[in-house]
Amino acid sequence: MDIATIIMLVLFSFVVGGGLYIIFKLKFAYRKVSDMLGEDLVENLKKAKSLEDHPRSVSGMTRVLLPKILEDFPEFNWIEFKHDIEEKIRQCVKKEHSCTATIHQTEILEYVKNKGTVAIHTQSAVRRGDEETRYNASLLYIQDAAYADSNNTIVVNCANCGAPIRTFGRKHCEYCGSAVTEINIKVWNIENVREVG
Repeated sequence: MDIATIIMLVLFSFVVGGGLYIIFKLKFAYRKVSDMLGEDLVENLKKAKSLEDHPRSVSGMTRVLLPKILEDFPEFNWIEFKHDIEEKIRQCVKKEHSCTATIHQTEILEYVKNKGTVAIHTQSAVRRGDEETRYNASLLYIQDAAYADSNNTIVVNCANCGAPIRTFGRKHCEYCGSAVTEINIKVWNIENVREVG
C-alpha cells in the first residue's frame, strides 16, 4: 500500500469515527431532552391538577382600607362582619346550588363614602362542590335616609326573586310582589351577595 492510500484510509476512519461520535452525542442529547420533557410534562400536569385544588385569589385591599374604615367607624369589627358575610355566602350557595360552600378567604375590596351612605365591598374565594369561584358582597351603612332616598343610591335585592329594589322605603318587590325587609338606618347591613366567577 502506498502512502496516499494509507492517508485516505486514516482520513476515512476519522470521518466515519467523527460521524459516529456526532450521531452518538445527538442521540444522547435527544434522549436526555426527551426524558426531561417527559418528566417536566408529567410534573406540569401534576402542578396543574394541584392548582385546581387551590382557592382562587381575591382582590384584597383589607390592609390598606381597614385603618381608614376604623378611623371613620371605631366600633367596626371586621372579624365579626367577615364571619357574617361568609355565613351569608354559605346560605346563598346552599339556596341557589343545593350544596355546601367552603370559604377560603374574604377580603375588603373597596370602601366607598357617598352622601348619606357608606359601602364596604368585599370579595371571597369560595369552593362550591368541586368548583372554585368568587363571591362579592357589600356592607351598607345608611347615615342619612334623606340622601339615600332622594338620590336612589341604595340598591338592595329582593330576597325572593333577586330583583333590585331601587326605591328606598318600598314595602313590596315590584317584580314578584313579596314583602321587602326594611333597611335599618345607622346599622351595617349585608347586601348584594352575588357570584362573580
